[in-house]
Amino acid sequence: MLPSTCGGAAEPAGAAAQSSGNRVTLAADGGREGLGVQEWPDGSRYEGGFVDGLKHGKGRYTGRNGEYYEGSFFKDYKHGDGLWCWPTGHRFTGRFYLNRKEGYGQEIFPNGDTFQGLYYRDQRFGPGVATYSDGRQDVGLWLGHRLLKLCTSVEESFSLSDMTGYSSFLQPSVCAASAESQSFLSGLHTKDGTNLKQYIDLLGDESFILPPGMEHYSTNGDHLPLPPGRRRVLDQLFYGEHWEPDPYQGYERDPLSTLPLQARMQAHIHKHRLMAKNVDWDVAAVLSMNREVFGPKGPVEVQSELFIQHSSRGQYWDVSRIFQTRIVHPDVANSQGHTALIAATVNCHDDVIHLLLDMGVDINKLNSEGMSALAVCQVLLYPSLHNILTKPPVMMSPSLSEINSVLSELDLTSLTPVLNDTERIKLEEVDEQAEDGEARRDQDAADVEHSIQNKDEDMTQKQSADSTSLLSSFNATKNFLQCSSEVLNHTGLPLS
Repeated sequence: MLPSTCGGAAEPAGAAAQSSGNRVTLAADGGREGLGVQEWPDGSRYEGGFVDGLKHGKGRYTGRNGEYYEGSFFKDYKHGDGLWCWPTGHRFTGRFYLNRKEGYGQEIFPNGDTFQGLYYRDQRFGPGVATYSDGRQDVGLWLGHRLLKLCTSVEESFSLSDMTGYSSFLQPSVCAASAESQSFLSGLHTKDGTNLKQYIDLLGDESFILPPGMEHYSTNGDHLPLPPGRRRVLDQLFYGEHWEPDPYQGYERDPLSTLPLQARMQAHIHKHRLMAKNVDWDVAAVLSMNREVFGPKGPVEVQSELFIQHSSRGQYWDVSRIFQTRIVHPDVANSQGHTALIAATVNCHDDVIHLLLDMGVDINKLNSEGMSALAVCQVLLYPSLHNILTKPPVMMSPSLSEINSVLSELDLTSLTPVLNDTERIKLEEVDEQAEDGEARRDQDAADVEHSIQNKDEDMTQKQSADSTSLLSSFNATKNFLQCSSEVLNHTGLPLS
């Protein structure tokens, strides 16, 4: 809050005074009402309207360093249309909401560069165009001083429409940047998942939440609560004829802060959609991802495109170098929402993926088809959606004919598998168990022969022949399985 020491002696309560041709009325409590001039010992000066001793209405405030603000005030806050100029030649023309740049505005820099776009709490947030003195332009959706989404496509980008197994299931996509069709405020949720509409204070006494005259003690709008009645007054002053009732009835200064980044930007764009019609640049073209009406690409656009392309090609050091310039956002996407992380994932560049993760990329960011990097992995693993829905993948073991085919192509006599000590011990144990099994079977066969020796001699001879054949078959089968196991271990085929 600015100091309130006035130049000159105070007039009696209720009296009128003339100051630089402006009429000032002192209220009974000594506060100023109406138009007047206020000066401070450090050289700062305000000329304009007052309410209860606070700057209110139209006015001009000049700071001690020469910077000045001329526009609308609300109880010592810059609020509404205004022009803010600095001695360096930097100036901002646009709107303010409780001292913060908000809505559509224009910045002009000392070197002749300009930026026109949407602001949110003092930073670029949404559609905008940066124009340079040489005619180049950076166009897209902004987050701070970096582009978050381009209006152009990048080569080698991923799309479900290119996947024959998925293209038939696609619905017409909706551009994520276009928030014209619906209001996002009705579906806001707090961090604990409860609807903000249910966050209504049961007391209903706004003077208890924000005591009258609080502006005399603090004008920190970022931390003070904002009751629904106060918000309504501020919104009406800010939006003017474009004001719409706000469904939010809570006390938070910024109800959008609990939303994810993409949803918060969409809601902010929608909130200022009516005021976008009054600006002198093509907002609709940016929201529809149409760059044809703008000039050559500027440095931020060029580097952002290269960032995605290098990630797609696995060029690790080029990706790292561009990120270190700090002019490219790690989550920047092309017009289809294709990010560097998705590009590296599609082409299986593990080193670039780890680099991007170290940069802090959003792993849950979705492209225009609603696909995250992890979802893209799923699609590449199962290229047909029909197979996922109707035929779950089954791991198949090699058939006996496949094993025989492999055996026929190999020289089994030359197989000399190399075993370590542990494997050799296990193999010896298996051989011992097999030999014990053979001994038991031999004993069983002998017992059978002994039990039937008193029967007919022909039956005895036949049984002996059958027993001998059984033992011979068992030994042959054992030898075949052992050879097959050695071949499969040697060739790397999975064992059933």
